[in-house]
Amino acid sequence: MPDTTSTDAIKPDQQLDALDILAENLAPLGSLIDTTSQQEEGVDVFELLNLWWQEDIHSRLLTWLLDPNGSHGIGDYFLANFLLHSTGRAAELSTPGIAEGRISNGNWLGATSQREWYTVVDGGSGWLDILVVNERLQTLCAIENKILSPESGRQLTFYRIALERDYPEFTRHYVFLSPTGMAPQQPEDRSTWTSVSYDAVLDSVELTIAEYQDRLHEDVQALLGQYANTLRRRIVPVPSDIQKRAREIYIANRHAMELAYRNRPDYAAETKQLLMKAVRQQGWLIDLNYTPYFRFRPPEWDDISALQTGSEFSQSNALLRFEFYVDAKSARLQLTLFRGEDESVREHIVGSISQHPELFSGAGMVLETGIMLLHAGDNILRESDFDHWDEPEVQNKIKASVSDFAANQFPAMNEAIVQCLRRYKEQ
Repeated sequence: MPDTTSTDAIKPDQQLDALDILAENLAPLGSLIDTTSQQEEGVDVFELLNLWWQEDIHSRLLTWLLDPNGSHGIGDYFLANFLLHSTGRAAELSTPGIAEGRISNGNWLGATSQREWYTVVDGGSGWLDILVVNERLQTLCAIENKILSPESGRQLTFYRIALERDYPEFTRHYVFLSPTGMAPQQPEDRSTWTSVSYDAVLDSVELTIAEYQDRLHEDVQALLGQYANTLRRRIVPVPSDIQKRAREIYIANRHAMELAYRNRPDYAAETKQLLMKAVRQQGWLIDLNYTPYFRFRPPEWDDISALQTGSEFSQSNALLRFEFYVDAKSARLQLTLFRGEDESVREHIVGSISQHPELFSGAGMVLETGIMLLHAGDNILRESDFDHWDEPEVQNKIKASVSDFAANQFPAMNEAIVQCLRRYKEQ
């Protein structure tokens, strides 16, 4: 029986109609992408410094925000909102929580927030990530925070036992916080620890920004804005408007989407073919071709014995080659020096190139024992090129990059290389 779900089962005229409908549906998605891109412009400090995934960074920030006496100047506003979110979740799961009437803003101004509460039980020790204690209300909130890792062993049981021992008269609210709100591993912990996702953190941060926008110190406002941005980008798995709309479009146009995907451009392969053709038109010889490189040389290099002393490849004795590095988003011209049998040749080449900073981007380098990149050009491709990939202007631009190099850079670079090797031969 034929597969009627395949795009091959759709007649050609129906395929064209489906693609037309798909194009109409995708048009508004583009405006959503533009809007979101504008919203996400700017520097994400947590991502720039590679801090977004570090559990301790989140715990430090949360401990500060949950502290009513913190330097943020928001009192217990963030704490009250976080407690409302998490105890609402506790009611859904039938786990211990705090009565809503005890969480109103102002009730927690005298609370304390502590990071890494240390405890010992039966000879074992551990550090609970965050402990918030309200002595006046005889109530506490214990938070075990996870970002990329699951709980280890029976740590939630361990902390619960310790808190029951040390705060026997307190109302205890146990929060197991993670990006997705994952459940505790141990069955007994699922009835006591409330699984809370980072939605609660993001919502509390955004409510704080909105409530205190005219009263926050500019540094605090900037930090909270950065943190909310990091949570949306990296931590909170909430589908964006784009993701929701894209999913709707895919479901409604599945056959056309699959047909379009099967016929998508292979940017790297097509770019490489255009560049190789342009290289051959210059009379240069292709030396090696494998993803993501292809290497080439001018014919006159074959008469220079010093350039035949390479030991990098079993199928080639290349010591020095021009090459294009090509992937799905970039194409760059490079000049690479490979390992060789005679280090004095390599040293002479590097020394000579160092005298020509106007020609080689790697000028000034000292000889290294491995492969050396002596020159790296700019990326030939721009993001806008992919929007017009099949238009002649883009193909001509790629081919013209080789012609431009041949006319304006190659003669001087080649002369510098050939002259340096002639001088080496004369030594």
